[in-house]
Amino acid sequence: MTLEPTVESLFDLRGKVALITGGTGYLGSAMSRALAEMGAQVIITSRERVRAEQAAAILPGEQQHFGVELDHKSEESITTGFAKAVELAGQVDILVNNGQGGNAKDLTTTDQQYFDEHLANATGYFLLARECRDHVVVRGVEGSIVNIGSMYGV
Repeated sequence: MTLEPTVESLFDLRGKVALITGGTGYLGSAMSRALAEMGAQVIITSRERVRAEQAAAILPGEQQHFGVELDHKSEESITTGFAKAVELAGQVDILVNNGQGGNAKDLTTTDQQYFDEHLANATGYFLLARECRDHVVVRGVEGSIVNIGSMYGV
């Protein structure tokens, strides 16, 4: 009889590096803590480097966590931020695209400027996912990409 894997073994992230954008916000900080509790080394990104570093410094676990400046709406910042994450941790295995600005407007009140901002953020998700994909392919390993969209981020 083959035993099914335990939940603990399925969520064991020891030896993995997780990069989470927007890791200083409500959802991002909770997800960052959970990833760290499961053994991942966590790299938190924020548009403000100091804020990211402060959030990373209080994460649980024995490994060192890092904070990196990264703005989803800037391709240069995405490229630079991802490269800095790899420089600091040596690898990235998990990407959580969570950095999302809120917009309380609905279909009847959203104007082009607000819509364009959301498109820019979605483009950032894509560009960062491509960075991560290329990184794991070059390393010849598996990786995971999680794109977050929620009512909180609307």
